[in-house]
Amino acid sequence: MSQIEALRLSVKDRIYLWLHHSKEIKYSTVRGARRAVVDFLVYVIFVALASVVTQMNNTKNMYYYNNALKRLLVERAINFEDDPNGKFENINNIDRFWDYILDVFLNILEKGDFRPNDPAAIYTFPNDTTFYNEIYGNMVERNIYHGNVLLGPPRLRQICVRDGLCSTNPVFSKNSPTCYAPYSWSGESRANHQGYQWVSMAQDGATPINGILDWYFGAGFIQMLTYNYRDNVEIIKNLRVNEWFSRNTRIVIIEFNIYHIMTDLLEIVKLRFEQPSFGGIFPSATFTALRRHSIFTTSDKTLQAVACCYFLMVIMYTVREIAIILRIGFKKYIHSFYNFTDFTSYLLSFMSLVMQVVYHFYIESIMQKKKQTDQYISLDWACFMGNVATYINGIAIFMIWIRMLTFLIINRTMTVFKKVLLRSVNELIGFTVVLLIIIMAYAECGLVLFGVNDAKFCSLSNSLISIMSLAASKFAYEEITDKNKVITRIYYISFVLLVYVLLVLHACLSILLAAYDEVSATVKTRKSKLIVVFRMFFISLYDLLYLVFCRKRKFRQKVDVDEEGEWEVDHHFIPQMVSSLTAKRKHPIKNPVTLTPDMYLPLRMKRVSKRLIILESVILPVLKRLLKYYSQLRKEHGLNEILFEQLDLTI
Repeated sequence: MSQIEALRLSVKDRIYLWLHHSKEIKYSTVRGARRAVVDFLVYVIFVALASVVTQMNNTKNMYYYNNALKRLLVERAINFEDDPNGKFENINNIDRFWDYILDVFLNILEKGDFRPNDPAAIYTFPNDTTFYNEIYGNMVERNIYHGNVLLGPPRLRQICVRDGLCSTNPVFSKNSPTCYAPYSWSGESRANHQGYQWVSMAQDGATPINGILDWYFGAGFIQMLTYNYRDNVEIIKNLRVNEWFSRNTRIVIIEFNIYHIMTDLLEIVKLRFEQPSFGGIFPSATFTALRRHSIFTTSDKTLQAVACCYFLMVIMYTVREIAIILRIGFKKYIHSFYNFTDFTSYLLSFMSLVMQVVYHFYIESIMQKKKQTDQYISLDWACFMGNVATYINGIAIFMIWIRMLTFLIINRTMTVFKKVLLRSVNELIGFTVVLLIIIMAYAECGLVLFGVNDAKFCSLSNSLISIMSLAASKFAYEEITDKNKVITRIYYISFVLLVYVLLVLHACLSILLAAYDEVSATVKTRKSKLIVVFRMFFISLYDLLYLVFCRKRKFRQKVDVDEEGEWEVDHHFIPQMVSSLTAKRKHPIKNPVTLTPDMYLPLRMKRVSKRLIILESVILPVLKRLLKYYSQLRKEHGLNEILFEQLDLTI
């Protein structure tokens, strides 16, 4: 199709051609390379838009917001009775738990780093009063750490287990008449606990808790605090005296939610204290920042424009993919890896769009609640939706970037590399299965050998992560050696020898090298025209500037845009081919064919004459050069020169 015919195409015809043109990238012709460059530039714009959209839920402000609260609540020093320089992770018993609440947590809410001493200080700037207009209640009591508003007072909730789920050894029945089992959903206590009623997750709007020791289901028993410091102190002291945190308690959560009015960020703070059946406390904390606005309701018009462009491009690409599926069928379509990445990324993009809409309406309902009440507002499901949207965006941007690899098959090296991977995929799958079996075996072995003494091997998941770290050369060898030097050395050395030496360095490299030798010796590729396209672009740019400044048009010879490049092959033989050619050459030597003199002598003389001609063409220039040097030496010593024509060199 000529350029004039292309200009005369209607919009309908252009859309039809775009929907039905092949997605295959070819650089063997100028036309194909030019189209590949255009598609690549358009896809780069799509990747840039996708990067902005998917990174919106994870900003630098959110990180520093989480970090500031973490330093205030977790990383600061705590003055315990027996340890004046304690830390949050040093809370290992119930007494320290109550001391932390009374001496640190409640004080932080009342004064110090959070609340200013002067109540009027929350209105530092003249426009601060307008920020609080849409929030219900007394802002002086609810405002902490300038600009953060409590969405309800903090609260404590605990999850307990029922009595009688296990039996006590008769020897210890006198001192410990009651047995308290580890946590399980079926064994969770749902009866009244010191006058507190059990609340389900559906009633409270909570989500399951992923603790250090276990997963916990159910909201449990809830104790609400207030905005007043003295009332909170009385509540905590009564709970301590009445042993609200008892032996059948498996986890206690201190949680509160805040809203920063200036940045429109929501923060969910959960301080968890787990108590296993054998005693002790294991503290942990989570800080989750959420954006109030979705990408379509943000005040930044640039982000809104970027989001609209991104989803318009997703719709445009999706229409093309649907046309391809209708033409070739879904089974054949999804068989291609790059089609699979396209399908997955576009599907996840639409899922992300749906999550943005649902998240927006859910957050707006919470914002309406803060105008009507000052009671606790749960943000657990908002946190869940934010995490799901983050996971979806992470997988989507990964697939979008992987799709860019299809544009990089620009020369023979990349083509051979691609075909090597395709040729060896079955062998690599088998190799991966063998590697996973060995890693699983070492993980189970490490769990048995070191699980009691080392936290890195205390569970199967931790053991697998430790083995992966060992494979990545990140392994705390000295920490395990202190426990048992002999077993640790055998474990470490055998893993290195088996995995690195035998599997990685021998098996994996052998598979790839064998596939590379086979592919490079058999595959023929066309020479890339990408350099020609770039050269034509700069020539056209130069001609345009020449026309503008010199008022003349340069006439150049037209390039055939459909002419394919020359064939390219690797000029080397694989070992199997060398041995085959050697065997064929040795076979006639061992079994010579008898020739008559009339047949043998002419062929022999012909071969000899060819060799002499080649020898003459090689030797004569060398002799002339040597004779020239020799004549110069004779001339310097006063002797006669020897000319080349005087020599009798006729052959």
